[in-house]
Amino acid sequence: VERQHRAAAEQESLVRRAAEERQRFLAEASRVLSSSLDAQEILRNLARLVVPRLADGCLVDFMDAGGAVARVASVHQVIELAELGWELAEQHAPSPDWPVGIPRVLRTGISERLAVVRDTDLDALAESPGHRYKLGEVRLKSMLTVPLWVRARVVGAVTLMHSDSGRHFSRADQAVAEDLAGRAGLAVENARLYADLQEEDRRKDEFLAMLAHELRNPLAPVQVAVQLLQQGKGSEASEHHAHEVIARQTRHMARLVDDLLDLSRITRGKIELRRERVDLHALVRRATDLAQQQLSAKRHQLVVELSDGPMWIDADPVRIEQVLANLINNAAKYTDVGGVVTVQVGRLGGGLELVVRDTGIGIAPEMQAGIFELFVQEKRASDRSQGGLGIGLTLVKQLVELHGGVVSAH
Repeated sequence: VERQHRAAAEQESLVRRAAEERQRFLAEASRVLSSSLDAQEILRNLARLVVPRLADGCLVDFMDAGGAVARVASVHQVIELAELGWELAEQHAPSPDWPVGIPRVLRTGISERLAVVRDTDLDALAESPGHRYKLGEVRLKSMLTVPLWVRARVVGAVTLMHSDSGRHFSRADQAVAEDLAGRAGLAVENARLYADLQEEDRRKDEFLAMLAHELRNPLAPVQVAVQLLQQGKGSEASEHHAHEVIARQTRHMARLVDDLLDLSRITRGKIELRRERVDLHALVRRATDLAQQQLSAKRHQLVVELSDGPMWIDADPVRIEQVLANLINNAAKYTDVGGVVTVQVGRLGGGLELVVRDTGIGIAPEMQAGIFELFVQEKRASDRSQGGLGIGLTLVKQLVELHGGVVSAH
């Protein structure tokens, strides 16, 4: 009986020490993972943490915003096997719908543990004979793959391997690995939030610089015109020109201020739509008239394609005209002299679709999703010194959505 009590006490002590060791390891892991604000460096640190304490080797695969999966870490006690991990990712990446392994974990968010890896398991993991041969070279004895979660979405997978050590992964190991992956996911999320804040600050700085530039530019000709009028020595023609300069530049500044005020009202939920039953065709004609000056300045050809008969909508006519004028002006601004701007109105399902198309410089694919966000401007567009604050398309998006519609760029 005494021997049994002593054995039970020793077993309890071993379990307690193992639990304390796991907690120390996870605390150290949290410290290491939070020491960087670079997502890929965090994941490389994760792989270094688990080898050799939890596994002989570790692979980390990460999914970008577009859904493409890339290997960001391959660590193994045997250098050749670490290099083989990179080679497998480059030459034998399994398809996303593969029923086992990393693709399945990425797809389902459920961990996969092979306590003992058999030849049949390797056959199932391989997508080709060449892949199967390379998997055999890894000398897998036990394997564990856990999902990496960020913002309630699976964005990667962490694969732990035992090769020559003779160890095998247990349920307790799986729990530790999942806890570790959760901490890594939190660190990656913090890194992304930090990067987003930095990007937002950069955009705000650029916006303020552009705002100062856009408000300052009209002041110089206004000041010159005012000086000319104050001197009272100019001809009637020069005084008339001075008045025109002042009127034109003050209208430009007033439009900038109006856009800023509209944006502020929408952001604070203070804008009120004055809806009425109105013909969309009539709004298109009025909007094209508003944009005619900018179209004429660069000798653009305007093509308007309307369907037969009126198209009645329940909308605020002033705001819809503002949306259309902004889109047409934006198209004209970034289209070379003599280009074509097309406005089309048609039916789409149970609703209406309005398209503004141009022959201009276009929008880079990576910018298309964010072009309607505040402070975002297409880099190539700003390089061409076309002016503007980058808020026109933001107003378009906000006003369209207030009407229950959607807007997109292609």
